[in-house]
Amino acid sequence: MRVLLTNITNMKRIYTPEQKERNKISKAEWRANRSSEKVAEDKAKANLYQANLTLEQKEQRKIKFNLKQANRSLEEVEKDKAKAKIAAAKSLANRSPEKVAEDKAKRKIINANRGPSDPNVKRKKYIYTEEQKEQRKITLALKKANFSTEQLAEDKAKRKISTAKCRANRTPEQKAEDYAKRKIRIAATDLGCYAVYLIENYNSSGDHYCGQTGNLHTRMQAHKTSGRLNTDAYRVLQYFETREQALAFEAIQHEAGYHGYNNGQ
Repeated sequence: MRVLLTNITNMKRIYTPEQKERNKISKAEWRANRSSEKVAEDKAKANLYQANLTLEQKEQRKIKFNLKQANRSLEEVEKDKAKAKIAAAKSLANRSPEKVAEDKAKRKIINANRGPSDPNVKRKKYIYTEEQKEQRKITLALKKANFSTEQLAEDKAKRKISTAKCRANRTPEQKAEDYAKRKIRIAATDLGCYAVYLIENYNSSGDHYCGQTGNLHTRMQAHKTSGRLNTDAYRVLQYFETREQALAFEAIQHEAGYHGYNNGQ
């Protein structure tokens, strides 16, 4: 009898979609009817719980969270993103003008107390598995392939603004350090010759782009920044010892109909 009761206790109740929806509505109603004192009390309890956690407990929570994130499928990630967007939109829509002004004032205080960013402090980086990296690449490629020319232009303008802000806030020491790093990186990937390459369907309209370079790595990065697609799927048509030979061969490809600098496309 005890075994039977134990099994019943450990059983997990399975809800139907209708029951889940009713539970959501009742929970939302309960939250909406809470007084401001009750909300403050719940927040204080949550903060106290967080403050009393030991370092070991915090590490265990982090490990559990990272495992959960790593085991999520691409569909689950997209579903969670959509939920977060809807929740954020609802939260913003329901804010009063006083709340909006209060949030702006808080952000100003936080930004004022933050000060210049420390170049020695590295941001926390999420570690993806190889499968997740491939899924992210596929998702990004599909997203870009479906972009219109207006969306590509808008993204390019946004990147320019963010890059300009970042560069404006750099100190002379950071600029010199970045320049030295860039020179080392370019030297490490230099071909020692000149390659004529082809990017197929670079503008999602079936057109092919042909160009020449002495450093394929940096050139493809530049193409990706400027909004050209399929830069990861480029192929080298031919290598040459001098730039003049590469330019002559590139011009022949442009005359054949490929887009590129020589024909102004």
